[in-house]
Parts: sequence; C-alpha cells; structure tokens
Amino acid sequence: MIKHPTATQLIDRAVREGYIERKTNADDRRVQYLAVTKIGQKQRLILGRLFDERASRALKYLSREEHQQLLMLMNKIARSLESETSNKRVLNNE
Repeated sequence: MIKHPTATQLIDRAVREGYIERKTNADDRRVQYLAVTKIGQKQRLILGRLFDERASRALKYLSREEHQQLLMLMNKIARSLESETSNKRVLNNE
C-alpha cells in the first residue's frame, strides 16, 4: 500500500512533468480530480508497447503449458495480494 505522503509526491511529480493535471470539483473545492493529459496518454502508450515487447521476448522461451502455468500462478499471487490488502483495510477500519 502506498502511504499518503508518497502518493502526494508521485502525483506532484507527474503534474510537474505534464503527465496529469489536477481539476477542482466545482461543488466542493476541497475535492480534486486527476486527469491524464495528452502527454500522459502518449507516454502510457509508449511504455505499454515497451512492456509488451519485453514481456513477449521473455516469454517466448516458455512452452504453451509453462505459459499457462505462469499465468495461473501470477493470478493466484494477485488474488492473494488483493485479499491481504482487503484484510488490512478491515483491520485498520479503512
């Protein structure tokens, strides 16, 4: 889980670099929304393609069965992490 100060720093940096912008709620000025800018959308597409290319290269040596096994294990890990996060929220009354 990302702590509030860390999230604020990450958001501030993304705003400074032009990837996102803050938008204030017209009804409640305390509420701010984040919107991805055109620069941010372009960067996301570039990074997505790079990730896909690298993942393809890394996985090309796996057999179909190994690939299916890997996906199953990764999904299991993701569900476990989601469950763990949900349990912490319940314990912390979040």
